[in-house]
Amino acid sequence: MKQFVIWLIIFLAIYSGISIYYHQDLMNNPKKLVIAVDESFKMNNLMPRLREQLNSLKERKYTIFSVVTSQRKIHDWESRPRLDNFQPFGPRDFEQMMDNIESLSYEADEIIIFTNAKDISLLQQLDKTDIVQLNPLTD
Repeated sequence: MKQFVIWLIIFLAIYSGISIYYHQDLMNNPKKLVIAVDESFKMNNLMPRLREQLNSLKERKYTIFSVVTSQRKIHDWESRPRLDNFQPFGPRDFEQMMDNIESLSYEADEIIIFTNAKDISLLQQLDKTDIVQLNPLTD
């Protein structure tokens, strides 16, 4: 029994040390996530569903965020993303969105793009990108 207690104490000490080190490493080197939102008028009907999906991203630990849209950059790297001021307007402009994303893509670990476009070939050229296509899809 004495050997088991000694083994357990050593195991818990090593496990705790590794856990503390890993937590500190993640706090000092957080994952960088770019959230890109298609702000075209065709997304207007989908804003409630989009907000639900965006709110789930807020809960990610050890992550800093940058938020861009097809029209503008909302903010650079911050610990809490500002996801409440999207206003769909105008035609879809993926080239402008790509320009907004590319300035951040070198630092980013992951890029998530929200759109309802059928043709996403331009967006698929980016590395580290997940594209969330919201239904119904439009041209």
